[in-house]
Amino acid sequence: MWIVKDKRFKTGATIPYILAALRIHRGADNIASPEMSERELRDLLIAMRDDLPAPDCIPIQHCSHIDAYVATWHPTQLQSRDAIRSPHHSDRALYHCGKIDDHEIHDFESLVGGLWSTHQDYILNGYSSRIKTVDLNGKPVRRWVAIDDSEREEIRRTLAHPKERTRSN
Repeated sequence: MWIVKDKRFKTGATIPYILAALRIHRGADNIASPEMSERELRDLLIAMRDDLPAPDCIPIQHCSHIDAYVATWHPTQLQSRDAIRSPHHSDRALYHCGKIDDHEIHDFESLVGGLWSTHQDYILNGYSSRIKTVDLNGKPVRRWVAIDDSEREEIRRTLAHPKERTRSN
């Protein structure tokens, strides 16, 4: 879960960003089929739930700074968030904010469904980050963009030297 601890992110990384970073890590194409992409999302959430040693945990939460859902790292289990417990490790869980847009989250499947429903277009079209821009009326807005070459290099640097690039608390 190196990418959610990247100190460049104030509150965490978007789910599409993490999936794109994992594809870069594997040397895979940035865009995959809907079936493969949904499987990658499911596998990512399973890893977030089951593989991070306790007491560390990953909450999925809304980030008002970029107006998107992000995965972040937390050094202790959270009392203020709902938890989806690992079926394999009773001390591990994936935390969430209870609702992803209009999707109520009550178990692992509803979390996968909510995230897939709200992010599938971005994932399938290779969009992974949110940037601030202005609309035609000059109003500030956020829009999804693809990872560019400089961001690919940042991801590769994080992969090469994760301890130098991650938050410790």
